[in-house]
Amino acid sequence: MDALDPILNYIRNCLINEETPIYAETSLFDAKILDSMKLVELIGFLESQFKIRVLPSEVVVENLDSPERIAKYVERKLCH
Repeated sequence: MDALDPILNYIRNCLINEETPIYAETSLFDAKILDSMKLVELIGFLESQFKIRVLPSEVVVENLDSPERIAKYVERKLCH
């Protein structure tokens, strides 16, 4: 499953102004797109959209820093 497109669409439509450029490799933390509240919203989206459970121990920069990393994380979760 390609998780990247739905993740990019969610970020564009719900977390930022649609005119703000965002790419697969954009660092959501460095670009100040994600703060603690938006991170909670993003996790809720991932859990409902992809039917996965995001564990507290998995909420780390390595999994959630960019749309590309988020998509890879989701795809790993879906394979298990």
